[in-house]
Amino acid sequence: MAQIIKHCHVIIDTPVETVTHQEESLETWTEKDKALYWDQAYHEGYEAGVLKAQQSITQELDDLKEQLMTLVVAIPDAIEKARLGLSSEITAVVTLIIQRYFIEQAQDSKALEKQINRLLHEVNQQQNITLYLHPRDIHLLQTGALQLNKTQNPITIKTDEVMALGGFIIKTAHGVFDASVERQLSQLKDYLLKLYPVENSQ
Repeated sequence: MAQIIKHCHVIIDTPVETVTHQEESLETWTEKDKALYWDQAYHEGYEAGVLKAQQSITQELDDLKEQLMTLVVAIPDAIEKARLGLSSEITAVVTLIIQRYFIEQAQDSKALEKQINRLLHEVNQQQNITLYLHPRDIHLLQTGALQLNKTQNPITIKTDEVMALGGFIIKTAHGVFDASVERQLSQLKDYLLKLYPVENSQ
């Protein structure tokens, strides 16, 4: 407005035509001033908008960075949980496979024969030996389908109806050798759990 006042002149006793000319000149300067004002306001608004957008983007990036850090921190726990779940599945699957193998072996009298004779060879045969077998396996022994190697002392053979087919227990004065299917599975599971530890495992 100072610029407008500077270019205004007080006119006294001026003809009508001159006054009209001065009014037109005043109107022209006012329009120029408006144009300058709006141009300046536009640039100021544009710069303010750019600054606000930059601040908004910076805030969003900070938020995303914080979320990313939270995810990164959570990754080890997620991996550990997945590993524990996988370990449990591995143990269950391997145990199931071996269990089926034991069942198949239990139906093979020659496999049982080899296991018993190998263990009888390892124990001290000068001591008394008691062999516990499933009733069906004793029947195989009686019919000759299952043959044991000769030992220095006679072997006492007893029936264990609770024992699964293909399993056996040898008792001596120095200890018990449990080769039952249940015992083998239990030992296998313990071994697998040592390889793949699982939380809250029994």
